[in-house]
Amino acid sequence: AMCAAVIAQALIPELLLTSAGVTFVCLGIFVALDNPDKDLQHQALWDYATGLKNKNCYTRDMERYSYMLQKKKLSPFAFVVADMNHLKLVNDTYGHAEGDAMIAAAADTLQKTLVSAEAVYRLGGDEFTAIYFNPDENKINAELQAAHNLCKTHTELPVPLNIAIGYAIHIEGESLNTV
Repeated sequence: AMCAAVIAQALIPELLLTSAGVTFVCLGIFVALDNPDKDLQHQALWDYATGLKNKNCYTRDMERYSYMLQKKKLSPFAFVVADMNHLKLVNDTYGHAEGDAMIAAAADTLQKTLVSAEAVYRLGGDEFTAIYFNPDENKINAELQAAHNLCKTHTELPVPLNIAIGYAIHIEGESLNTV
């Protein structure tokens, strides 16, 4: 970057680049070539261990949905809430690496089966949620059943994968705080 500033000064003597000018040129080149903004935003909004959106993203999205709900620009929606069973037992008995494998398997299961959801989030630990717009109760029930069925296929884990899952459909006129 410093070389670019020297070359620019040599080609255009009128520039008269000072140390502050060189600093801004270098900073501009850095941002243009290796802008860390997207990486930092991804780290802030996505869960590294599961590849799902995280609690920060959930909070941001819920603020946006609350605003849209107040402005009557939000269609009906539903929340699916999921919590793994037996994670503490696995962590205490087999270690946290096995617990992490169970969390990853649960996340993968939910992501593969809750296909009609707008987004699936890991809120922390073994807690997950998904948001559906224009929910179809039959479709949600079918996807929850598919999640339970897919749990049974994870035979590589030390204990059977078991996820408690439920859902609530938002009733028009209620705030998001009451769901």
